[in-house]
Amino acid sequence: MSKFLTRDEILAKRCFGVKELDIPDFGVVCIRKWSGKDRAKFLQASIRPEGDSIGVNYDNIFDNMALVVAISLCDDQGQRLFAESDVDLIGTDMDANTIQCIYEEALKLNTLNATAVSDAAKNSKSTQREDSTSNLPETSDVQEMNSLTE
Repeated sequence: MSKFLTRDEILAKRCFGVKELDIPDFGVVCIRKWSGKDRAKFLQASIRPEGDSIGVNYDNIFDNMALVVAISLCDDQGQRLFAESDVDLIGTDMDANTIQCIYEEALKLNTLNATAVSDAAKNSKSTQREDSTSNLPETSDVQEMNSLTE
């Protein structure tokens, strides 16, 4: 038997990890680890080109926070409760403190800290291959978005 995982074994490991979160004055919710696609959506929303460079996108910070809520809230089995199309609904119908709490915990669960978006933006220009069709940085670090909360 091979010591390496097969394609089917890799794809069977779909548990993204679920964490219970008790939010004061709101209740208990579950948040999940993101897929690679979820992380890419967050990065894409969080980083914007600035002329010849790339920087943190502060223009829609609250929409980015609502996006994090949408891709993070789940049931106890890790199934998402919201779609990205619910971002406006989340931003309008959820209290800002609750969004802030879920946002901070989701970034922690997904190993994103206070300087990653900024670092990703700085590194993007230097690490992106010339023939790359992606506007996303190749680094997996995403941080500065929650520096507003520290």
